[in-house]
Amino acid sequence: TAGAKIYTVEFYQKDGPGVLTFEIGREEVGLGGIKVQNWELSNSDAFDVPAPGFGTAGSITATPAVTKGNGFILNYSSPSLYFPKPYAMMAASLLTRQYGTAFVSYPQCRRSWEIVTAASPAVCLDPTPEQVKVYKAPETCGNTPPAVCYEDHTVKYLYDVAFQCSPEHNAQYASISLYKAKCNISSGESTVLFV
Repeated sequence: TAGAKIYTVEFYQKDGPGVLTFEIGREEVGLGGIKVQNWELSNSDAFDVPAPGFGTAGSITATPAVTKGNGFILNYSSPSLYFPKPYAMMAASLLTRQYGTAFVSYPQCRRSWEIVTAASPAVCLDPTPEQVKVYKAPETCGNTPPAVCYEDHTVKYLYDVAFQCSPEHNAQYASISLYKAKCNISSGESTVLFV
């Protein structure tokens, strides 16, 4: 099952203990950068990288902070760096009519979906409810992001058992929109359900 709060891509060193991690969630979870674990650098010189921000914000100089094969090659996690949210980037591109940086072409989008869906869309993008484990945010069980807290039940269990239509549940879940829609209850205001 895929975790909704995973914002890293890891590469493992062939025939070695090294791990190269790209943190790609700066605008969502505050982590952004490139780090290594058990992987010595062949060059620790400073280098220029794109500065975060809108459009061509220029560049900043980064110096790797790697000791004995562990640390950051590039660290974008500083709160002083501004990373616009994706919708802000799209709005800015629309307003300036610079579409190429915020939007992909149809062939690019189609190829992305082909890669993500593997052999079938059901594998990655549309798994059956009995295959999808329910999880809570990492802090609810003492984990550190992105390690979410998986529960012992699935989406199918929630739908079929936990939110089974019954007079008792009608009273208990009267304000939960998922339950009201499932059981055709149309009274009162709805609240959003977070499991």
